[in-house]
Amino acid sequence: MAYGERKGMQKSPGEYSPLDMMGMGLAAAVGIAAATFFDLTQSDEASTLFVFNKWLARLTEMLGLGNIPLYGVVLILMGIGALSILYFQPVTIRGAFAQGFGVLAAVTTLAPSDLGGALPSPDTEAASLEPLPAGDNSWFEEEGISSRGLVPPVYRVPVSSVTAVQRDEQGYSIRMKIIFPDGLDRQPSELIDSGDLRGKLHNEESKQTYNLFRNSGADVMYRDGTMYLSSRIPGDIPRASLVARVEAEGYRIVESRFDASLGVNPVWTIRMAPSSQPLLLQRLRRPYWF
Repeated sequence: MAYGERKGMQKSPGEYSPLDMMGMGLAAAVGIAAATFFDLTQSDEASTLFVFNKWLARLTEMLGLGNIPLYGVVLILMGIGALSILYFQPVTIRGAFAQGFGVLAAVTTLAPSDLGGALPSPDTEAASLEPLPAGDNSWFEEEGISSRGLVPPVYRVPVSSVTAVQRDEQGYSIRMKIIFPDGLDRQPSELIDSGDLRGKLHNEESKQTYNLFRNSGADVMYRDGTMYLSSRIPGDIPRASLVARVEAEGYRIVESRFDASLGVNPVWTIRMAPSSQPLLLQRLRRPYWF
């Protein structure tokens, strides 16, 4: 079937030259690019582009290649949009642009958004009036922060000493300190809602990913440019490799690794570096493999 035969309105079937088809393909690719921009800016963490990047990272890992940054995903989608004109055969530049915009909407239905699981509370089995032993929540007081009235008390069901020791060894008690040298220009809750503060934590052993700031059961506090977070990550192997990614407006995106042991771990300190580059540009240049 010659190009234009399906919808031959502007030219007769077969009269579309390679130059015409290149123009249509470019318009469809631009439509894809425009759609990805709106998806990234409006969907925030729910953008399916991050999921596509994660899928692509798994493929390149199997092939022994390096991770492809987010803009690589955009270029691949633009290529799909350009090639789609061979099937849909738009007859105007405007129609090709609209087709590219629509192709992305169809492709994104293949990948549901992934915000990550809720970060567990410091003690996921809290249920009675016996206070949690030192090592999970007492570090707030060690840092000179009064948790009274800010962090809900954590309790545990009374059990025998042997069972208590066994249960304490299950999971990794994580105490994270995120330092923002220039502070935050708004309250953390406002930054989270606007998408200007994001965080993920990935367990490389279990392949489980958690959201640091959204839908979190962890104890999170912010004071004087420092965020304190306390949680207990499920697991039963002696050591686990954890990776945290923190994004904040006015700072460079940071990925930090931490080798966690069962039970209470040392404080995991992450220091953010100030940056004048907008987060959107930083995200496009970064691979999202979790």
